[in-house]
Amino acid sequence: MKDLTLSLLADYYGGLLPDKQRDMVELYYGRDLSLSEIAGLCGITRQGVKDGLDKAAAFLQTCEAALGLAARRAEAERLLASGAKPEELLKLFLPEGK
Repeated sequence: MKDLTLSLLADYYGGLLPDKQRDMVELYYGRDLSLSEIAGLCGITRQGVKDGLDKAAAFLQTCEAALGLAARRAEAERLLASGAKPEELLKLFLPEGK
C-alpha cells in the first residue's frame, strides 16, 4: 500500500529532489503508475525505480524532520477548526521569541 503522506511531503519539498526522483514520485504517487510502468517510461529496471523512490522518500522525510512545514500546516488547520485566533496561528510559523 502506498504511503500517501509522501505525496504531501513532495508537494512541500519535491522541488528539492533531483529531476529523475521528482518524476518518479509524481508518476508513482500523483499518477498512480506501477513500478513496472515507471521503469518502462524511464528506461530503467523496476528495482531502479524502487531504489529511486526509497531515496526520494528518505530525503523528503529528512526535510520534514528538519523544517516541519507539513506538520505546522496540519496544526494550523487543527487550530483553525477549533476557532483559534490569527495570532495563535502566526506562532506556528514565526521563529521562537518573536
